[in-house]
Amino acid sequence: MPSLWRSCVLTLLPLLVPSPAQAGLVPRLVRDIEPTSYAVGSSPRQLTSLRHGFAFTAFGNRELWTVDEREGGIQQSLRRAEIRQVWGSVYAAREDAGGWGFWIVDGWPFFGSTLFTPERVGRLGAVHGDPQGDGPVAFEADQGRGRGLWMPTFSPQPGIVEIARPLALDDGALARDWLSWWGTDGARSFFIARHPTRGTALWRTDGSPAGTFPLVAPAPGKTVPLRLAGFLRGRFLLTISGAAPELWWSDGTGRPLRPFTTIGPRRGGATIFEAKVIEGRAFLVADDGLHGRQLWTTDGTVAGTRRLTRFPADAQRSIGVPAIHVEGTWYFPADDGVHGRELWATDGSPEGTRLVSDLCPGACGSDPRDLTSQNATVPYGVDFTAAGPDGPRALFHSDGTAGGTVRLTPPGVTATTGIQRSGYFAAADEAFGEELWSSGGTPETTMMSFDLELATNGGSYPSPLGSVGDRLLFRTMAYGSDIGFRLWSSDGTAAGTFAVPGPRGPRMGISDDSTATRLGGRLLFTGQVRNAPPYSSALWATEGTESGIVRLTPPGVAVVDRPFTVGTQVLFFAQDADHGTRLWASEGTAETTRQVTGPETGASSIELSGSPMLLQGRLIFRRYDDFSNIWTADGGTEGIRRLSEVRPELAPLENENFPLRLAEIPGKLLFAARLPTSLNERLWVSDATQGGTFPLETPGTASVDGVFAAGSRAFFFVTLEEQPPGVDPHQLWVTDGTQAGTKKVEAPPLPEDGFWGFRGPTAFGQRLLFIDSTYHFWVTDGTSAGTFPLLTPDGQSIFTYSGSASAFGSHLIVSGNSSGCYAWDGTGATVEPLDVEGCDGFYPVGDRLFFSGFEPRTGRELWVLEEK
Repeated sequence: MPSLWRSCVLTLLPLLVPSPAQAGLVPRLVRDIEPTSYAVGSSPRQLTSLRHGFAFTAFGNRELWTVDEREGGIQQSLRRAEIRQVWGSVYAAREDAGGWGFWIVDGWPFFGSTLFTPERVGRLGAVHGDPQGDGPVAFEADQGRGRGLWMPTFSPQPGIVEIARPLALDDGALARDWLSWWGTDGARSFFIARHPTRGTALWRTDGSPAGTFPLVAPAPGKTVPLRLAGFLRGRFLLTISGAAPELWWSDGTGRPLRPFTTIGPRRGGATIFEAKVIEGRAFLVADDGLHGRQLWTTDGTVAGTRRLTRFPADAQRSIGVPAIHVEGTWYFPADDGVHGRELWATDGSPEGTRLVSDLCPGACGSDPRDLTSQNATVPYGVDFTAAGPDGPRALFHSDGTAGGTVRLTPPGVTATTGIQRSGYFAAADEAFGEELWSSGGTPETTMMSFDLELATNGGSYPSPLGSVGDRLLFRTMAYGSDIGFRLWSSDGTAAGTFAVPGPRGPRMGISDDSTATRLGGRLLFTGQVRNAPPYSSALWATEGTESGIVRLTPPGVAVVDRPFTVGTQVLFFAQDADHGTRLWASEGTAETTRQVTGPETGASSIELSGSPMLLQGRLIFRRYDDFSNIWTADGGTEGIRRLSEVRPELAPLENENFPLRLAEIPGKLLFAARLPTSLNERLWVSDATQGGTFPLETPGTASVDGVFAAGSRAFFFVTLEEQPPGVDPHQLWVTDGTQAGTKKVEAPPLPEDGFWGFRGPTAFGQRLLFIDSTYHFWVTDGTSAGTFPLLTPDGQSIFTYSGSASAFGSHLIVSGNSSGCYAWDGTGATVEPLDVEGCDGFYPVGDRLFFSGFEPRTGRELWVLEEK
């Protein structure tokens, strides 16, 4: 899955009304490059669990998507004219040319769709059974020989099989009341269907045509209102409206039905509208001819068959059988004639049947729907959707009491489905459209999970590449859009923002890496050659003007790592068929792009270990082909040499893996390294002399996890090898490059995984911005009093998991992603919101700060921050 989506799609953008901007700072949209409005929403439906993730359909059930909950990826798996869930991870897809194929979705580690069977059907009808349940299901389909009942099968190989072709029931369906489970002899399903000669009957199937047949028909040859309520007391409970009696038993064989009991005082006078067995008790919506529609129950005994509700008689009363059972309580919707249709609960007795909550006071009714207890994040209670007197339909959670019934979705958000899987549901608002949300059972944990429409049609997704003069060079990454993936240039105005011409320029797809460095008035960058094999990257140059893009490296030469500006030229590694991997240099033109030659360059191919990097104006790299020694080059006539020959005082670096952890403060280089005789790392200080290079002592340090310069000092994170009980092994230290000026900072608990934020800690003058173990922003000046969390105007700390920050003039700009975009002027602890709902990808150019900004009306586009 493209890394862009990992960082953007799974990020919840803030549902905030923008506050007044920080005084002196003005964020401004540069240009709406991809003008398509995206606030329609993706309308997620038909969720199913996968290994370490889940799948769902979107965009009118035309696309099938998978979510990797283990690594945070999301990708489109299938796109067809229509997609319908059949059973679990098996989906049917209608082709544009007609007909339905069958696909199965895989979870971790593949997360993709494969053809379930090559067999197809011409038309697809209703699915019988629970597609999310454990038991088998059936579906109605037609292969051109007439409509029949079909089932998916996995034995002896994946496929579909037609099991029967019953006649249509009175509602037009081929079956109803499908009931399945797995027994010791395999899967068995029972259902009601109409046989051509036996009439309406109870059927049984084992998933094969031979094993599908009617068991028993109460009135052979006739159509009767027979319903299958479920399995109760080791038998099947069936109902027949108007029969004498209305409740019957079947032992699941061909033996005739046995009468059980009647409903109400008049034998054979009751009409049963709905019946269902749930958790050891049957519930029926019935009209006994005297009391109107009421809820009845039975435990399978005559004495245990009773009327639960005592509503005023009404033959048209709105009432439903309980949908779920939680902790000894069954929940159902009903209209008692006083409160409208609301949520009710029962313990199976008339006196224990009660109204849970009158969410729409008076007779209006909130119409509760989508009742479920399948939210794995909530230990008890029921989730459902309901509508208030004024607001849209919302998601609620109830513990069965009026006081414990709470609204989960915020105002202005419409719950368009109930909980579909492990807390996930669909909801819509004016700004974002209908997207996938999740809830942990409280209002605080109910939020948008990700905005799929934003990912596929939500702006141009600008990603900065570099700058030339006062212009920003950036890539657009608009997946599925006409804008697509291109190189753009901007001077901060709409008129001065354009796609850089380059009909023969590099390919800049979402999976094509591109790195850049500035050399004079040109930006030199790597890019994949069009119509070439993978990993055929060339070096290119542009001035960011209408003059376009030129290729610097000759054909057959592939750049293998990023370029670096060293002095008046750019150094990079490239390979060709004749020389293997060698060091190259360029002064910004094709004519000056060449292999580096000179003493010690050698004729053999260089095998890199890790990525090269800069060290005080020199290129350094580790050579696996030279016993992993570090080498260096300055682009001059000396060619390449071992670092130990040029800078012998940096010998401790030879024991470290790339990338090295380095920082510079005035007159000193700081680096993490270990001695050959020790496994523990230390932070070293060097003034470029042998005598002025030494390790700082930080007791118990096992590793140095990062070094960050801030003004005249540097902050560094360490992990202790051993620590007394109660002492955090992850610590923050500060140093001025002397032992006396090195001390531990009294900081909050730090992340155990070494995750320091999207772009790492950020220096702001003499201070450092970092995150704590709960991923909230903190700043420190190295003192206890000067170490504190940044707070929003309402006193909330700023959460970030993939946010970023940038120093800009006298302000620090921070992006909390789900918490908004803020500016801090360095005084107090309170930040001020900027007048843009989301920001990321900061890149300073002159007196402007470019960034990727978000607003619902435009999606993610190029913005700029300026001082008034």
